Amino acid sequence: MHSCSLRRSGGCVDLFIQGTFHDLDQISLRIRYAQLLASQQLRDRATNELTLETLRIAHTDILSLGGEVGADIEVHAAEGERLKKEAVEKRKARQEAIAALGEDEALAEPSAKAKGKRKAADSDTEPEDSDEEDEEDKKIPKTPAGHEWRIKSKALFARRREVVLLKHQAELLLGDVSYVLQESTNEKKYYDAAEETRASFLRSKSSIYSTVTY
Repeated sequence: MHSCSLRRSGGCVDLFIQGTFHDLDQISLRIRYAQLLASQQLRDRATNELTLETLRIAHTDILSLGGEVGADIEVHAAEGERLKKEAVEKRKARQEAIAALGEDEALAEPSAKAKGKRKAADSDTEPEDSDEEDEEDKKIPKTPAGHEWRIKSKALFARRREVVLLKHQAELLLGDVSYVLQESTNEKKYYDAAEETRASFLRSKSSIYSTVTY
């Protein structure tokens, strides 16, 4: 990161004020820049307004990125529903096939090899059980596709968490700067938004199926 003086036009200010960022690192950098502006002991109204504008742009970018992440999560959750439905259909088909063998074969004592094959077949569609997973997530079958789904779930949830934390940080800072500028309406709006963001995230826990307010 290159250094520059804190001025309203040119140099670094243009870098942080112009354009729209959809990268978490860049949005975080913009928020840090606003914090640097706000940390000056002798800052005038122009500096406070620049800080406010920088944070507003960062907040807008976060909302946009949050929408993108939310859309990805919806698609991923739909894929999880498809996997669960497919597992149920496979179990039903297997049960029907066993019933179709006839009463004699159904009552016959299966060999150890047959038991092993049946157990292996069941494990392919039975949900994994993990204390760390949400109840809905546990219904995803233990198949290669189910394993990949779980890996992607963790990545999406981690990204959602980063977005929400940045959003909460920006809203708190917006409330702080609005207070300094004596804009009571905006102060309350941003502090209320920060509280709703926090509460929404806590309600979502760790399930990919849970929604977060962006």
